[in-house]
Amino acid sequence: MALQKWRYSFWRRKGNPDTPLYSRIRTNNDAGERMRQLIYIMMVMALLPSCQKEGDKNMTSEELMRKAIVLAEENVANGGGPFGAVIARNGEIIATGVNRVTAEHDPTAHAEVSAIRATCKKLGTFDLSGCEIYTSCEPCPMCLGAIYWAHIDKMYYGNDKADAKRIGFDDSFIYEEIALSPESRRLSSERMLKDEAVKAFDMWMKKDDKIEY
Repeated sequence: MALQKWRYSFWRRKGNPDTPLYSRIRTNNDAGERMRQLIYIMMVMALLPSCQKEGDKNMTSEELMRKAIVLAEENVANGGGPFGAVIARNGEIIATGVNRVTAEHDPTAHAEVSAIRATCKKLGTFDLSGCEIYTSCEPCPMCLGAIYWAHIDKMYYGNDKADAKRIGFDDSFIYEEIALSPESRRLSSERMLKDEAVKAFDMWMKKDDKIEY
């Protein structure tokens, strides 16, 4: 089945942080056109201050959010999902992530999780206190949980849950499921071997040199 191709055009309206950097236009599928699209994207990204790379310092919140949006749009052009995320500290990008679910056959490879993994690996820590995350869309429950566990200070997002639902990414049922008791959820579950499972917890509580997180 032919892949959908996208052409990007730069909107030159400045001073409005809500104005998208690019608009997507569907085009026919051919190798030459795809190459022209990719070259065009690279040229525009080279010109835009919002497309600063990891290591650039003193970026504003608007620039960091625009970077996340550009990542999302670029990922769509490359066959991925429409999601991008940036993790920064003191205005400097530490790492970025895009949705790689289909590319890596990994249902957990969302943009935010990918960015968190890359940041933790780069900084050599699981505690991202002092960092902020900029994501092109309000996180799903899984990614929101990961953001909390990573101790990220603040989250900025562009699209919200309603926007995601409109294009087919509806995770509202997960929020509804979480509020239910396990036996009432769609996912069939059964508790078993509690007396054996609790032993690992007891070991953890007694461990003097454990690294808490």
